[in-house]
Amino acid sequence: MIASKTRAFTLVELLVVIAIIGILVALLLPAVQAAREAARRMQCSNNLKQIGLAVHNFADSQGGLPPASVGAAAYGDNRISFFALILPYMEQAGAYDMIREESDDFAANVNNPNFWNNFTPDQQRGMNFNLFLCPSRRNSGSLDGPGPDTSVHGNFNIFGPQTDYAMVSYPTTTSWPASVRVDNGAREGLGQCFAPSCSKSPLRAARWTGNDSSSWSPRDPMSWWRDGSSNQIILGEKHIPRDLIGSCAVDNDSSTRNRNTQGDCSALVTGAWATLSISRPGWGRFARDGNEGIDSNNLYRGHIVWGSEHPGVCNFLFGDGSVHAISVTIPTGSNLSTSVLGRLAHVDDGNPVSLR
Repeated sequence: MIASKTRAFTLVELLVVIAIIGILVALLLPAVQAAREAARRMQCSNNLKQIGLAVHNFADSQGGLPPASVGAAAYGDNRISFFALILPYMEQAGAYDMIREESDDFAANVNNPNFWNNFTPDQQRGMNFNLFLCPSRRNSGSLDGPGPDTSVHGNFNIFGPQTDYAMVSYPTTTSWPASVRVDNGAREGLGQCFAPSCSKSPLRAARWTGNDSSSWSPRDPMSWWRDGSSNQIILGEKHIPRDLIGSCAVDNDSSTRNRNTQGDCSALVTGAWATLSISRPGWGRFARDGNEGIDSNNLYRGHIVWGSEHPGVCNFLFGDGSVHAISVTIPTGSNLSTSVLGRLAHVDDGNPVSLR
């Protein structure tokens, strides 16, 4: 009998096959990554839509827009923010009740150590709200350790659930933080106006009917957006330097104004420096890249910026509940005759903007 011969691959043929497979994988990988980012971006957009639904449910239930905060009695007050007030309308009534009880029915300052550190570790971990996060940047953002010691400086923020989104503000003075946390009356200080009339922001501080913020009520009806809800941005993706994502560092020197370290602190609190975590001015610009810092010396000149991990665009929630991916190349700034983003932020500039 004649034995049959089995032909084997030569080394050259094997190397060619491996090379072809490598090329195919290299061609496929960007497509897979693009598909994953598209899915993450869609989830990010859906999170904003859910927040928008909570805004409308709040307005229907409470007879007015959810406030940016419950307000403040003094410049350095740290009070509950918009992100805490909408929790019952996001199926988070249990967390809302805990926060309300720990803050003395929202009348107390909610900075360390009087607030966050009083929750148990399990309670803290339970406040990792995924709807506040964009999966293109991260899937988890809760800080469950003890917060920083505010005895060094009362305006330092606290640890707590983080957010990748920020409220849009539009102050008519240089005081961007004050525009979302004014009290029930006009307070003047440092040459800045803290009165509600000094803000054209879509979300403003609550109205008080008593002596403290436990008597808060919504300040504005939805008609406050006089340019129309479809022309009004209310939340957007905020810029955080990549190397500081997930951190909430506090300098031990009260004279240090490193706002970079404050940009990813608690979503629950507003007030002075704490406002950096949960708000951005509508006349702010877009970050040029993910590593760009926050210029602490130019806080009121557009250097507190917007930004996302989506190439070329940044998601914004509009007043009608829709979400649009806005190009980061659109004109920005405080000049409403030229700034598209500024027009979308201002509640009654009379310049509706079409994104189509």
